[in-house]
Amino acid sequence: MKALPDNKTSPATVAMLQVHRARMRLIWRVLLSALVTAMLVACASGPRSSFKVRDPNGFAQTRAQNLSLRTANGQAFAVSAPVDKAALTVGVLFGPIGGMIGAATTAARMQKRGAELMSEFDLSDPAKAIAHQLRERLAANHPNTPLVDGVWIEIRTSNWTLANNELLYSSQFTLQQRGENKPIASGNCYYASGKPKATDHPTEFLLTDNAAPLKALFTTAATHCASYVAEQLFGQRIAGAR
Repeated sequence: MKALPDNKTSPATVAMLQVHRARMRLIWRVLLSALVTAMLVACASGPRSSFKVRDPNGFAQTRAQNLSLRTANGQAFAVSAPVDKAALTVGVLFGPIGGMIGAATTAARMQKRGAELMSEFDLSDPAKAIAHQLRERLAANHPNTPLVDGVWIEIRTSNWTLANNELLYSSQFTLQQRGENKPIASGNCYYASGKPKATDHPTEFLLTDNAAPLKALFTTAATHCASYVAEQLFGQRIAGAR
């Protein structure tokens, strides 16, 4: 009697399936990020800032100490254009998959415009300015005090979009401790510059004087979020915050 074929999957096939699944997870994460960005552009009002202490004992011990600051790679700068809304609408007409593909295509175009402006006008991620302002606040609070080893604050930009001449900015911040899987505390800061009148802030104006008006929006967003983080972590606000 002929033996039945072995139904066990070969190691090569298992490895190929794992690679395929990993690629699909990455694609869906990119599409989801693109959809969130597109929704923020379509909707003028974004989420509110939030903060949560996850380890009360650790938070009580570290919040009054001199901590180091880190910035993580965040979301790319994106700039919307009138054509983006039409592209999203057409994508949605083809169902959920069409909507996701339309959002991903739109996000790629927006990020391409953002990259061009960053290169032309030497723009920087506001997360760096947030970290700088927090570092200055900590230095003022703890003069001549060494940094605490193994505990740090991490800042990451999660959305950075110029839509209809309005800046929509959000960042994530965490109070981390070496060797711990979860942060001591974490939160999100959201900032919207406000939707200006069409004649007040046309794109041409934002890019005048080496994009000084646009850079001013970034500075305001950074000061707003630095003040929010400082208030949550140190119980202090930063002067000049909106």
